[in-house]
Amino acid sequence: MARRDAERLKIGFQDPTRPPHRLSQIVARLADRLRFDSYWFLDHFMGVVPPGMWSSDLTQAARVIRSPDEFFDPFVSVGAIGARTKRVRLGISVTDTVRLHPAWIARAALTLQHTTKGRFILGIGAGERENLEPYGLSADRLASRCAESIAVMRLLWSSRDPVDFEGEFFTLRGASLALRPYLQRPPPIWIAAMGPRMLAITGRYGDGWLPHWQSVERYRASLQQIRAAARDAGRDPAAITPGLVLTCVVDGRHDECHAALESPALKLAALLHDSVAWREAGGSHPLGEQFRGIVDFVPTRVSPADVKAAMDKVPWDVLHTLYPHGTPEQLADRVRGYEDAGCRHVIFENITAVGKPSKALSSFAALGKTARILRRDRPAT
Repeated sequence: MARRDAERLKIGFQDPTRPPHRLSQIVARLADRLRFDSYWFLDHFMGVVPPGMWSSDLTQAARVIRSPDEFFDPFVSVGAIGARTKRVRLGISVTDTVRLHPAWIARAALTLQHTTKGRFILGIGAGERENLEPYGLSADRLASRCAESIAVMRLLWSSRDPVDFEGEFFTLRGASLALRPYLQRPPPIWIAAMGPRMLAITGRYGDGWLPHWQSVERYRASLQQIRAAARDAGRDPAAITPGLVLTCVVDGRHDECHAALESPALKLAALLHDSVAWREAGGSHPLGEQFRGIVDFVPTRVSPADVKAAMDKVPWDVLHTLYPHGTPEQLADRVRGYEDAGCRHVIFENITAVGKPSKALSSFAALGKTARILRRDRPAT
């Protein structure tokens, strides 16, 4: 295995960001006490399950979760959880720059940076159709809009005096945001980039990179693109933190993880990976070779019958490859592969309980053990 850099790998956890809020409070405080480095909140208007499909036939979790479409506002959630934690960093994974004006995001980010005493991370992506089109918002030219929005935010953070800006999407005339960054450090912006355009934007504007699951080889190549874009922009590539949201299934026994993987719900979730991920897993995406995964998926506009037919085409080998899974030791081994590819901040999205709700507690304990194994491997700092 290649020698790692001296910088230690940081470990985060992603919250479901759904009712009951009390559960988020408990888990976030546990993450704080267990010395997780970060805790992240989703930003969705709706879930990914087509209407009429949420039942115990899809997952036994439907017996205890009333709706898959209930989500809290992540900005409010960060503020609430920030008041109950002390050291863990809190992030949004991720908002977009279509639903909210960049001046609003800039002010909210500064507010959370102050209320958390510098622990807030602003995660931003170009946007997903399910959060836009059903609500009358355009999904056109999302990458360009994202880049311009970040430029507007950085401009507002840079000056206490009124500023002007003339762009393709936004115009400012004497716009003022007098609130200053906490300790004079602007909130870090981590960008959820998967395609070439967003990777280039990450290199030009991002403080961190926050993709979802992809193969180690794709991760390494994408990170090289980001660093090349940073150099072209006159930036230090090392100033960009390479992160990764790792959707995983973990438990004390490998066969228990296989039982969770066999859930129809995880077959549905597999359809939300893009066609590139499917090809890398040795399969052909049932929704087409140009399908971009969750970016293109609008659950309220698809037929449950068509989705079920696509789920029936999810091979076991692809499912087995798409989801890092196994015991804590096995999951830690998978993470080390990404660490060697350059990852410096892994964020676990533990979906074991989606496939097998009875494993919720044991899986959380196994994830804690995974974190301990990874920390044990860290070089001294």
